[in-house]
Amino acid sequence: QLRKGIPYSPTPWPYPASGLEENS
Repeated sequence: QLRKGIPYSPTPWPYPASGLEENS
């Protein structure tokens, strides 16, 4: 799970999905 609590799906967040994977 992501520490920031951001969904894994394409979100309206400024960072890309690949970036979220790094924070996983």
